[in-house]
Amino acid sequence: MIKIENNVIKTTNKFWNHCLFHPTDAIEDPWGKRIIDRFAKDKSIGTIRIYAMLEDIVYTDEDGNLLYDFRINDLRLDYLIENGFDLLISFASMPLCIADTKKAGAAVSKNSTRYKGKMFNTSRPKDYALWEEVCYQYTKHLIDRYGIEKVKNWRLQCFNEPDMPSFFMLDYKEAEYKEFRAKEYAKLYEYFEKGVRKASEEVVIGGPAIALASNVKYLEILLNSVKEKNLKMDFISIHTYGTSPFHINKDNAEFTTDSIINVYNTYKETIKKCGFEHLPIIIDEWGMSTHGYFNV
Repeated sequence: MIKIENNVIKTTNKFWNHCLFHPTDAIEDPWGKRIIDRFAKDKSIGTIRIYAMLEDIVYTDEDGNLLYDFRINDLRLDYLIENGFDLLISFASMPLCIADTKKAGAAVSKNSTRYKGKMFNTSRPKDYALWEEVCYQYTKHLIDRYGIEKVKNWRLQCFNEPDMPSFFMLDYKEAEYKEFRAKEYAKLYEYFEKGVRKASEEVVIGGPAIALASNVKYLEILLNSVKEKNLKMDFISIHTYGTSPFHINKDNAEFTTDSIINVYNTYKETIKKCGFEHLPIIIDEWGMSTHGYFNV
């Protein structure tokens, strides 16, 4: 709230009062619950960003039919919702049963695996229609369990940092397949959009949670695809990490907010060029330094 003397000039939303909760599956553990309890008690956080962790949900029967077990997912989401949070859910990691390859696993951390010995499956789907069906069934489950009035206040996001091989199509060499991978992500978003919209037209969706401004071509390819195919996109998500600590050690550079602003402006120019300047931009990961998880 902005006041001059006793007059309220403007009421402001604390847009920064949201967080990314990593790892998502810590929500079912005591230490994760303790952190969430503190958020809820001091009301410091409004929206929590998590992964859908579809790999914990989707499997197939002997005939290859898709089956779903939402029990662990519901435990996580119930706890967040009971504590009053809205959600940004990233449909990230490809379920192995619909993956094009099982040889594209990534730890995406300083350890050999993620939390609880899991890996992040970076594969594209072997059939995009299967990905569409998974996105539909997951969204439908959210609506059936929590109601559209609640779910329409959340945001659903297609994958996480698909411009990074460690999150999408690790089995393809970056230099040779950079634009190819970008087009595959545009297709991933297209079928995500179809699946979610089949469940409800009211759900808010977006992407791509792009990691690096140097990969801004990915964003351009996605937005052009969305425009050409008249797809629904309600927000654009970007990541704005600052100076790499490795560069600081090497070049005597300083931590600076300018780098974050420059990254944002690079994305914003492309968004405007593609005709999407009317959409809200969500910075759902940011920091003054990259590589925080390497303890640098």
